[in-house]
Amino acid sequence: LPEFGTRTFSSGCLLLGTMMQSRIHIRHYGEWLALRAAMRYVKKGDLASTHARVRRLSSIAHTVFRNEWSWALKNLHLVFGPALSGRGRSCLATIAFEQHLLSYVEGLRSDHVDVKLADGENVAEAYEQGRGVLMCGVHLGSWESCVKWSAGTGYPIVCVYRRAQNPLSD
Repeated sequence: LPEFGTRTFSSGCLLLGTMMQSRIHIRHYGEWLALRAAMRYVKKGDLASTHARVRRLSSIAHTVFRNEWSWALKNLHLVFGPALSGRGRSCLATIAFEQHLLSYVEGLRSDHVDVKLADGENVAEAYEQGRGVLMCGVHLGSWESCVKWSAGTGYPIVCVYRRAQNPLSD
């Protein structure tokens, strides 16, 4: 199980070795264990074989990530309405989960991801002129690889992200 010590989570609850407040649910422990097992699973072998394993996992991911699955189906319903059947929504959500899981693989194995920045000379020029650079990315893909690339440039960086809903997995 995770080592707790004393830690304040974004929800404001304080953990002192055990669950003192009900912000951490039994579901969080299940998700945490599944995440740890999945991390070991995707770190084995080369990147191509890892991608193949993740694609196999994506078909059952909805059983573990029920909240995310529900949101994926709701979002697809909002976008497509009755023009997309329930089966079609489920198929698209599975593909979205596959891509989402693959982005986690890229984050866990960022040494294997090649980051290329279009117009990277503009970043260097702005920095040399003492101007800041604001780079934004959507939640599609691996921001970890980009952060690692940015840190390697020597430029100072700041990242903003939202904490995970499961405080054990954050």
